[in-house]
Amino acid sequence: MQISKKKIFYICLSLILFIAINLLLSFILMPSVGSADKMWNEYRKKDKLDMVITGTSLCYSCLDCSVIDNQLGINSYNMSTKAQELNNSYEAIEAAINDYGVKRAVLTFSYLNLVEYMNIRAETTFFRGKISGLSFGKKIKEMAAFSFSERHFSSPESINLLFPWVFTHVKFRPKTIYNNVMEKLGKRKTSYDALYAETNTPSKSILNYNKIGNENSKTTYVGIKFNNGQVSDSAFDELRKIITLCKKSNVDLILVNPPKPAFDVLCYGDEYYELYDLINDFAKAQGVDYYDFCLSKPQLFENSENYYKDFEHMNFYGQQAFSKSFANFLSLRDSGINVDELFYDQKEFEASVNEISCIYFDENIAGEKEIELNLHAYTGSNVNVLYEVLVKAPDASDFTTIQNYSKNNKITYMPKKHGNYIIRVNAKTPESQNDFDRYYEKKIYY
Repeated sequence: MQISKKKIFYICLSLILFIAINLLLSFILMPSVGSADKMWNEYRKKDKLDMVITGTSLCYSCLDCSVIDNQLGINSYNMSTKAQELNNSYEAIEAAINDYGVKRAVLTFSYLNLVEYMNIRAETTFFRGKISGLSFGKKIKEMAAFSFSERHFSSPESINLLFPWVFTHVKFRPKTIYNNVMEKLGKRKTSYDALYAETNTPSKSILNYNKIGNENSKTTYVGIKFNNGQVSDSAFDELRKIITLCKKSNVDLILVNPPKPAFDVLCYGDEYYELYDLINDFAKAQGVDYYDFCLSKPQLFENSENYYKDFEHMNFYGQQAFSKSFANFLSLRDSGINVDELFYDQKEFEASVNEISCIYFDENIAGEKEIELNLHAYTGSNVNVLYEVLVKAPDASDFTTIQNYSKNNKITYMPKKHGNYIIRVNAKTPESQNDFDRYYEKKIYY
C-alpha cells in the first residue's frame, strides 16, 4: 500500500508539532536550575580533584568541601544531589575516577538508601545533568543506553526521559511558570543567581523541636512505598559495585552515615543498632570502613540541636561545624590513629543524651466519653521526664491544666462537649528550673 505525499506531509508536520510542543513545555515548566544540573555544571569546571564526596541532600547539607580543602590542603568536590540513588553514586564516583583520577571517595548514605525504592525523578534528573555537557551525538547514544538498560527498560523512566517536564516541573501556577520563564530568558538575573546559589546549599533556619512531634526518618520513611522499611539485597549489590570499582581503581572508599538529631536515633530503639551492625558487618566483610557520625563522641564532633533545619538535614551552622570535624577525622585516620574509639556504642550513646530531644503524644478517642493520651519523650537512658498536660476546650480563651508535672505518661481526659480541643504537653527534667524544656501541641476533634 502506497502512502500519499499528503499523508507523509501531515505525519511529518504532526511529528514536528509534537516535538515543538514537548520542547516548549520543557522550557516553560522545567526549573531554571536543578540539583543535578548545578552539581554536574560545577563539576566540569574543576581542574583537579583528589577526593569526591557523594550521596543525597543529607550529604551536601552536612559537608562543605571548601572548609575541608582549606584545612587539609586538598582539592575535593561534593557530587551529592537530591534523593540520589546508590547506582547514581556509583556513576558519580566512576566519572571522578575517569576524569580526574581521584584517590579517595566518601559515600554518605542513611538507612533509607538501603530500602528498595526507585526514585524516577531523581534518577532521570541525575542522568540529564550528567549528559548535559556532551555533544548531540553522544547525548543520543547515552539516552538510548539509559532507556534500554536492564534497570530502566521496564520502568516509566525509559519513556519519561524524552518528556522531562513530566517528572520535574515547577508548580502549575501562572505566576510561578511566568517567573520561571523570565529567569530562563535572563529577565530576572538577580533572581536566577540567587536561585542558583541556594541550590545544593544548606538553609540557615533552625529546627523547632517543639513542633516536630513524632516526625522522624522512621515514621516518615517506613511505609508501603518504602518497602515497609526493610533493607533490600539490591541495595547491597549496588554497594558491592561501588566497593569493587574503588578497589579496582585503588581508591580509598569511606562509607559514612551523616549526623542527625538525637531523637532521630532514639526513635528506632534497638533497631537502630541492629541496622548499624548490619552495615558495619557488611563493610568489614568487604574490606572497607563504615562510620556512623550520629554516634560520634564530642571529642570528634560535638553535635548540637541548633545544627539542623529538620529531622534529618543539617543547616549551614551544622555544615560548617561538621565539615571542620570531618576534615580532622580524615587527618586522624590518615595518621593511623584508631578512630573507631571516637564513636559510641549503644549504651554509651543513650547515656550521653542528657536532655529531652523532643516529645509527642498519641491520642485515642474511647467511645463517646473520653480521650486517652499516651505521652512520649525521646531522651537519654539516665534522664527522668515530668509531664504537664493542658487542654484548651472549644470556645475557651485559655488552657486548663488537667495534669500537673508528674512522671505519669498515660492520662484520660473527659471532654464536656464535642468540638476542637487543643492539647498541650509540657515536659521537663526534675532538675530543670524552666517552666518547660520541651512542649508539643496538637488539635483534636472530639
